[in-house]
Amino acid sequence: MSSRLLFVATFVFLFLVPVLYFGSVREAVGDWVASYYHVSYSVGFVRRGLVGTLASPFGDVKVFAFWSTLIASVAVALLFSLLTEDRRLWLLFLFSPATALHLGFDVGRYDHFNLALLALSLYLLRRNRYLWAVPLLSVLGVLIHEAYLLYAAPVIVVAAYLKDRRLALVSVLLTLAAATVVVGIGRLDPVRAEELISRGALPGAVEALTMGLRDTVVSNLSYVLTEVVRRPWDLITPFLLLSGYAHLYLRALRRAKYPLPILLAPFSGLLLLIFGYDYPRWASIVITVLFLYVAYLNPPLRPFPRERRLALCLMVTTLLGPLGAGHYAFPLAEALLFGTPPY
Repeated sequence: MSSRLLFVATFVFLFLVPVLYFGSVREAVGDWVASYYHVSYSVGFVRRGLVGTLASPFGDVKVFAFWSTLIASVAVALLFSLLTEDRRLWLLFLFSPATALHLGFDVGRYDHFNLALLALSLYLLRRNRYLWAVPLLSVLGVLIHEAYLLYAAPVIVVAAYLKDRRLALVSVLLTLAAATVVVGIGRLDPVRAEELISRGALPGAVEALTMGLRDTVVSNLSYVLTEVVRRPWDLITPFLLLSGYAHLYLRALRRAKYPLPILLAPFSGLLLLIFGYDYPRWASIVITVLFLYVAYLNPPLRPFPRERRLALCLMVTTLLGPLGAGHYAFPLAEALLFGTPPY
């Protein structure tokens, strides 16, 4: 068995660990996540409607959500392994509560598709092939979920800038145009929202698509002010973990002497904090983006003993299970220890 095949097989095993906890595919895909697969262009143009439109002929949305996001996640792992041959990075990527375990726990989420698009874009840029497709993949990402604009598009623009400034400019213009269309005319009105609810979407999930930018920020802030006081560790823990990965990342790239905008590009996903309170999920996305970005830049890695110890400590946190998909940090660990719901 080749080392890359072993890497992917291990990734799939870790992905399936949370699924085994839930016991079945249908239980693993949460009702909230499955709701968005009922959102489609059948009610007119609506943000996040692309995947639901593609899923509509397949009947059981939970089964479609599981298999499609499993395939997307495997694509992320495979492309990561093609971007770097460094086995230390492979191990650090595998044994993390923010990568395979997180993607398996949050199976069905649109993030999986967009991380695969990001990985594919970086791979095309590295291979210097089909570069015309890179801006189009960004447009596709925004149509899948507008959060792509915050955590993936800046990375692609910077990576494209290092390759070809004109390509970076085209990526910026097309991505912003797609985002303008999605945000400007993709908002749900009450009539279409009721129709989606009648098809099986949860009212809360649909309500999120009816809210404007200001309402989303205000809603997030009001939740944070109450929930952070009650469970502060759900905010603190993910970003303590992220700070560990960020330290390793910055030490590795600082030796390569990249300019500050290039260094900070993968942290753009922290802007998600303004619009939503899924802090473990946001931290997991940023950590995964860090891995893909480092693999793309491929700096020489010569860790000092202190960094090796930090890397080992980060790998040990895998024993706590996935970092989390919603509001709660390390929810499976909490569920097993205290019997609380795993979300």
